[in-house]
Amino acid sequence: MIVKGIMAGHRQNIARLALIIGLAALLMGAAALPAARAQTDVETARAVAQQWLLQTLGKPGLILVEYTYNSTDWPDSSLGCPAPGQAITPGLVHGYRWSFTFDNMVRYEVHSGLTGTPAVLCGSVNIAPDIRMGTYAGRDFSILVPDSWLVFATGSDAETLFAPGPSTDCTLPGMTVTALGRIAAGVTPDQLLDAVRRRNFGQRVVSTVEQLFPADARVHARIPMFFVAFGHQNIDAFVVRINWDGDVPRPAAENEGEPVIVVNLARAVNYGGSVDECFVGLLSVVAHEVFHAAFEVYKRGSPFWQTYYAGNLPPFDELLDLAHNEGVAYYLSLIQRTGGRLPGDGLERAQGTFQTFNAMCAELLSQQISPGRAAPISITA
Repeated sequence: MIVKGIMAGHRQNIARLALIIGLAALLMGAAALPAARAQTDVETARAVAQQWLLQTLGKPGLILVEYTYNSTDWPDSSLGCPAPGQAITPGLVHGYRWSFTFDNMVRYEVHSGLTGTPAVLCGSVNIAPDIRMGTYAGRDFSILVPDSWLVFATGSDAETLFAPGPSTDCTLPGMTVTALGRIAAGVTPDQLLDAVRRRNFGQRVVSTVEQLFPADARVHARIPMFFVAFGHQNIDAFVVRINWDGDVPRPAAENEGEPVIVVNLARAVNYGGSVDECFVGLLSVVAHEVFHAAFEVYKRGSPFWQTYYAGNLPPFDELLDLAHNEGVAYYLSLIQRTGGRLPGDGLERAQGTFQTFNAMCAELLSQQISPGRAAPISITA
């Protein structure tokens, strides 16, 4: 009996303890449920804001390293980060201020509503020891910018702001890029330069030009080629002679320094409607200029041409020399671009050209020609 009584007492105590624990768990669960739901809401908002950020940056492969947040209120729809040209609606907005750090070592500040939307990108900070550069490829242009900089519309379709934040204050880092116009052919300079690198452009030019020289000719020349993004609207390319001052080119006098070819990319991207067509057009233009440079080197080593240039050439001979040089180069361009076929009005245009050329030759051969008049004739003929 005593034993039973003890056991019975234990059972009552266990039952009472279980009841107390059950009530405590019930009360704790009731208190923890809103907190758990609130935490879930924050995680959902974080995921939405993070996904929006990656899409906005155009970098879906970034890996999140860490993030922080705090809740806050904003007085209008700009969420504390007004962008130039943005329409702002007054009204209290509840939300979060997020700080996301990814494996590209850039920390981004994002403001969002309570659900993660709407969201705005307020700024970025590079936390890596060095600056990483990346290429921004837009609709109208591509440009190399620090990887941590953000892209903002400025309210103008032609202007884009690149900076750590939306401020256009000149005391802060950043730049505004103005698009001067779209390329009519739809071919970008980057695409054309990539084709030049991949398609053995230099060897193609050499193979095109070497067939114009005698079989036993030996022409050895180093001809650097530079591409400029913007040049004169009527000039495709030209040859200039320079001397090098370290890495800095300095203009050289006639027959001094080394020849350098300068190519105008703003013209080259309009040689056709595709990269292939622009590539062929560029090949023709560069081969034209390479012939000029190579022909000059060839004449320097040729006894015949050295004898020809030994005396003072009269204006008429200078014009013939120029016509010979340019004539071969333009013939090369004609073969390269059209396979030797003249355009529909080619013969008519050639006839008019020869009439003008012959008239200028006659004037140069006259005894009354003055040096002041001979120079412009040689240039325009």
